[in-house]
Amino acid sequence: MSASNPDIWTIAVTWLSQHKSVISGFIMSVSVALLRLREDTQRSRVEKITEAVLCGLLTVTVYHGFRMFGLQHESAAIFIGGTVGCLGAQEVRTLINNFIKPVISAVVDKRGDNNGPY
Repeated sequence: MSASNPDIWTIAVTWLSQHKSVISGFIMSVSVALLRLREDTQRSRVEKITEAVLCGLLTVTVYHGFRMFGLQHESAAIFIGGTVGCLGAQEVRTLINNFIKPVISAVVDKRGDNNGPY
């Protein structure tokens, strides 16, 4: 298979077209995070890039989590990306700890599952 194979390009363009909203959200999140971190003198360039990519990955996770619960909308990925990029990975982690862990614990307690804390 060569790179000039039209089937590969068709598959790639089709995949990009089908996932353009989440790709846009990822790019938005990374861009906002990098802009937020540009003046941060406490972090190295590698730490800033790592934080920005982590924000992008969190955006993809949150977007698909919303879709799992039927709360999907094409433009939601851009909003989620901007929000996650602006808040930062640590703030999103804090929000998850404060809001999602209690819900998971309540579900586990209701089931009577004793396999772990969550």
